[in-house]
Amino acid sequence: MTIQLSISVWTLICFVLLMVILHNVLFKPLLEVMDKRKKRIESAERRKTQFEAKQREYDALSLENSQKAQREQNRKIKENIEQIRVRSKEAVETANRERIRSVDEYRVKSAKEQEEILAQLGARATEIAQFFADSLVKE
Repeated sequence: MTIQLSISVWTLICFVLLMVILHNVLFKPLLEVMDKRKKRIESAERRKTQFEAKQREYDALSLENSQKAQREQNRKIKENIEQIRVRSKEAVETANRERIRSVDEYRVKSAKEQEEILAQLGARATEIAQFFADSLVKE
């Protein structure tokens, strides 16, 4: 077996030509498709990262707003409780004043009735004494 230079050259030329054709027809478009795919993947990963960052911001903001709303609600509840305390204190004071006024009115009324009864008894005391004296004398 001998090496023929012309066949070797033609084989080399065919190989190089085949490589050029494959490069232009197969490898170059394939590499372009792979590069585009890689860019789309990177772009999708960037968008995903941005979305996750925005989601974390939104969650933090939402949590902050929720906490702020909760604090505002607690403040309103405390205000309502304080208003209820003030109103109930006022109601108790009003009831106590009314009770004291009623007791005073009852005392005044009782004193007047007592005076009237004593006045009636004083006016009739002589009649009663005479009646008793008459009943003792008759017996």
